[in-house]
Parts: sequence; C-alpha cells; structure tokens
Amino acid sequence: MSVTKNFVHLTLWAFFVCVLAAYPLGLSAQEHDHEHNEADSHSESSEGKKVEQDHSDEEHHDHAHEESGGHDDHEGHGDEHSKGGHEDHDAHEDPGDEHAKGAHDDHGGHDDGHGHGESSPVEWTNELIRESGISIRTASAGEISVGLDLPGKIVSYEPNVAHIIPRFPGIIREAKKHLGEKVKKGDVLAVIESNQSLNPYEVRSPISGVIVKRHSTVGEYASESTDIFVVADLSTVWGEFYVFSDDFAKVKDGLPILVDVKPLSSPIRSNISFVSRVVDEHTQSKFVRAVLPNDQELLYPGAFANALAVLETVKAKVIVDRNALQRLEGGEVVFVWEGDTFEARSVITGKRDKHRIEILRGLKSGEKYASGNTFLIKAEIGKSEAEHAH
Repeated sequence: MSVTKNFVHLTLWAFFVCVLAAYPLGLSAQEHDHEHNEADSHSESSEGKKVEQDHSDEEHHDHAHEESGGHDDHEGHGDEHSKGGHEDHDAHEDPGDEHAKGAHDDHGGHDDGHGHGESSPVEWTNELIRESGISIRTASAGEISVGLDLPGKIVSYEPNVAHIIPRFPGIIREAKKHLGEKVKKGDVLAVIESNQSLNPYEVRSPISGVIVKRHSTVGEYASESTDIFVVADLSTVWGEFYVFSDDFAKVKDGLPILVDVKPLSSPIRSNISFVSRVVDEHTQSKFVRAVLPNDQELLYPGAFANALAVLETVKAKVIVDRNALQRLEGGEVVFVWEGDTFEARSVITGKRDKHRIEILRGLKSGEKYASGNTFLIKAEIGKSEAEHAH
C-alpha cells in the first residue's frame, strides 16, 4: 500500500516537473515565433521602404528627365525660331543685291555680236584655195527641189544600139575590132568565110558608136542567128531607176528628175519618159527611165546612179551649195570670203535637197562663200584657236 502510494506521488511529481519544464519551452517557442515574425515584418518593411525609395528615385529621375526634355524642347523651339528668323532675313534680301545679280546675269548672256558658232577669221591665199579643192561662190536666189530618192544605174539607149549578125553562116577569118573600141559607120568589124560560097565577105558597122559586146573569135563558127558584135551610140543613154510599192502612186510619166552619177559634179536634169507596168516579183519594185544626154561620154552603161524625182519646187531668196555648210561649236556655219580671209558665219537654214540649202538668216544674196572641201577651213580655224588658247 505504501509502495503504491509512493509510486503515485512520484508519477504526479514527474508530470508536474514536465509541465513546469514544458511551459518555458513553449513560451520560448512562441517568443521565437513572435521574434521571427517581427524580423520578417521588419525585413518586409525594409524591402518596402527600399522599393518605395527606388520608386521615389525613379519618379525623381523621370521628373528630372521631363524637366530636361521640356528644357530641350524649349531650346529647340528657340533654335527653330532663330533659324526661321534667319531664313526670313535671307528671304528679305536687299533688292539692290537682287538687282545686281540680275544685272550680272544679263551681262553674262549678252550677245557680243559674233553669234553662236562664229570664230576668228583665218587667212587663205588664192593658191592654197585652189590646192585645197575649195571654190569661191556667190550666194543667190534659187530653187530647192524636194522629192523622192530613187536608186538605179545607167543603161544603153536602145534606139541607138545595133546588134550585128552575119548575113551568111561561116568561119570567122578576121576580127578587127575589140570590146570598148570606138567605131564609125561603115567600119569593117570582121571577115567571115561563107559556108555556101566559101568566099570571104566583110561585116561592117551600121552605126557610129562603141563596141559594147563582142562574140567573135578567129576560127569560130558564126551563125546567122547570133550577133557577133553590139555597137551602141552613147551620145544618149538611159537612166534606169527603181520605185518601190509605197511610192508607185507618186511617180508618173513626165515627172521632173535630177540624176546624180560620178564623175559629174552637178546633177543632170531630165524627165521620166517611161514607167514600167510590170512589178518585179523578187524586189516588189518597178523601174522608170529617163533619157540623159551624154555628149561628153562620161556616163557609162552599168554605172550606178541616183535620182531625185521632184515632187515640189521651193523658191528661196538665198541658197548655197550643200557642201558649204559645216557645224562649228554646235551651230551651222558658212565660211564667208572677205578679202583674203574666211570668216565663220552662223546661219539658219531652211529646206534642202541633195545639192543646195536654203539660207533663212545669216547670209545675204551677193555675198561670197566657200564651197567644196570646206572641212579644211574648219580644221584650220580649230588649229588657230588652239594656238591662241596656249
């Protein structure tokens, strides 16, 4: 009984001790938790203050930036105002300056009287003019022919052509004349031995002219159906020219025509005497003919030629040769002959054909000018100006 009682007392005492021991520990835990909470609160408060401080610093920086931007804007406005004022000041320049500038421009564009394309005169002797192939001509009134260019050639005039055929067939014993040789009417061209009589007989030319074809060799058989000579009188020839389909309606019989052919220096005037009614299937062209005088026999059958079918004739107060015109310093000039010098004279031209040019301004009728190899005068002027420049 006493042991059991003592055991109960010991147990109660132990419980009491544990309670007393646990109470300070619980209090300490609560205090620890409280202190921890206060530390966290303090930390959060510190961080909040730091955030607030940062936010405050950012607001202060933004405010300062806005003030700085406003200041810059103010300065920019001031600069623009200053620049605008300066531009306004420039815009309101002294009228006297503008007048002076205009006067200077007018002085710069003032014509000195020589005109565009003119230069210093150059001296030429009469001997040098002849050696250079230059001729002195006089400007005068005349006509300019406007028309259609036609290519072509010179051919024999058929009414003046003789085809010589042996009267009797036989062997050619002699051939007395050669291709291109001139003959007179009645000249002996060949001697043929007749097959019928075995006697020789003479073949004579029925007309005066030039042998343009020969088909005869000694010992060769001559047939009565083949010509052994062709003789042509070249005092008159044909110019044969070609017209293409687009121009058929423009070219008619009787139309005036100007024919250029070497070695002639000036064109031959004639009229179209024949217009073909047949079109060449390969070239789609047809030919026209004009009768050309050839007294000097400078027109040779087969030679190339060009023609101008005249559709319009213009009367001009002043005309010059086409080869008189040159370009100098970007303008057209004619070299006027005065005393012993050539002077480049600026001109304004009008209508022109292959040989002549109408002068509208810059040259008067009666004035003398250079024609022919005028490019030599142009070269001499360029050389003279280059020497003066140095």
